[in-house]
Amino acid sequence: EENAYSVAARMENFTGKEQKGQLWTNAMVAPGGTNHVLADLKWILPTNQILVHSTNDGDLPAAHGLISWPQYGDRDLANSATWTGWLGGFALPSADRGSFAAVYNPQADEGLVKTFSNRTMPGLKFFGWGSGVNPAVYTDDDSSYAELWGGITPTFWDNATFPPNSALGWGERWQPVAHTGGVGRAMAWGTVA
Repeated sequence: EENAYSVAARMENFTGKEQKGQLWTNAMVAPGGTNHVLADLKWILPTNQILVHSTNDGDLPAAHGLISWPQYGDRDLANSATWTGWLGGFALPSADRGSFAAVYNPQADEGLVKTFSNRTMPGLKFFGWGSGVNPAVYTDDDSSYAELWGGITPTFWDNATFPPNSALGWGERWQPVAHTGGVGRAMAWGTVA
């Protein structure tokens, strides 16, 4: 029995002219079965640098600032308990960026893994809430979530070029993982701690 699912995103240009545009998917997740993201959610983003999209953490650069990942100074940003507010950023495509991303709830010992092709999905974005943000700011039912995005462009500030009568898109595969103690590496057909 297979415990995974696939998503395909595609945008078509049926015109005879070149077009510009963006295409993004966003999964709002809360691993652990409680509809809450705990303060020490683990982010597994196989990259060594993040371009900040937005944050209200005063110790991090503002939008467009580059930060090292996962260590930034003495902080392990892969643990959202080290955030003083929200944080969103892009793992830019590079030879060093892996082809998966994951979130893991260490208290529930479970998470979600997304695998994809770096060639067809250059955009990889994350967003989450640090411990300093009251959920009442963004929800009326005390729930919380984290976001993993995929896109046809590296950032929200870029546009893709769609040649006449063409299509751009990608596929991604999502796997639940549990009782592994975390995620170390992943590919479309499996995950290891």
